Amino acid sequence: MKAWTAVIKSVVEKSADQTQLHGEGSARPRRTAGVVSLFLSRPGVGRQLGLREIPLSSVIPRKDQPRKYFSEASIMELAASIAERGLKQPVGVRPLPDGKYELIWGERRFRAITSLNWETIPAIVTEGLSEQDVIIDSLLENILREDLSAIETAMAFRTILERAEALGQPMTYDELGKKMGMSKSRVSQMLNIFNLPDDLLAEFCSARLEMNEIHSRALMMLKKFPEAQQLLFGEIKGRSLSGQQATERANALLQRLRPDTVTQTLDKQRSQLKRLRRKAVKASPEVRTRYQRELRTLMDELQQLLDALR
Repeated sequence: MKAWTAVIKSVVEKSADQTQLHGEGSARPRRTAGVVSLFLSRPGVGRQLGLREIPLSSVIPRKDQPRKYFSEASIMELAASIAERGLKQPVGVRPLPDGKYELIWGERRFRAITSLNWETIPAIVTEGLSEQDVIIDSLLENILREDLSAIETAMAFRTILERAEALGQPMTYDELGKKMGMSKSRVSQMLNIFNLPDDLLAEFCSARLEMNEIHSRALMMLKKFPEAQQLLFGEIKGRSLSGQQATERANALLQRLRPDTVTQTLDKQRSQLKRLRRKAVKASPEVRTRYQRELRTLMDELQQLLDALR
């Protein structure tokens, strides 16, 4: 198992009781309009059976749904809101052979309604969905509602790609992007989160900040400079830098850390001289004489350069 997998599993287990930054009660706006119509009108994805009232006891939550963290307090707040105003958005399910239904999306609403002891729940029922379609539907709904953190979205993307590979139907970033309504570059940026060092990845997952793929990209700009990478991560947390601010800060750090043009040129010349030294050991007397003549000319030119710099 890869190191990032162990890191993420550890974070998921330790963070199960943390308050969600994207949960109910957040000041962050939600794009709930159009969520239902999207899933009722997706062409070629299963067979829509429409909106139904189904027994709450017949609904089984999906084990590997994209969202990993649930705050009990926010679910209780949602339950109170539903009790007062009713359920504004149904959940999504697919029928199982035993007559029950598997929950595809809407687990927070499902948990809230369960706490209210309702007998039925409004649900959009779709049959004939592949495993890949189920994961994508679940992910889409959460993204449209802005419920997922960047790391949760990246984990879901990774799951889709790995399952497609296991089924012998590998999916490219471009194909995944089209299914998710995202560009290929955006998918790549999300998955690049996993390229962070393990210690930063663990903090990235559990940080009580709205950190996203832009923060990750800024940190990856400093991958050759671990100390600067740690410094930037500390500033992101301590100063709540936005993704754009983190990118600007990474560029500023790179300007200080990268060798200038003269240093890079000299480094290349030193490497060439080392290769020349190895060749000279095996060279014939005639070739050595030629090397000596050319090197004396080079020494004269270097001396002129040194004199000009004084």
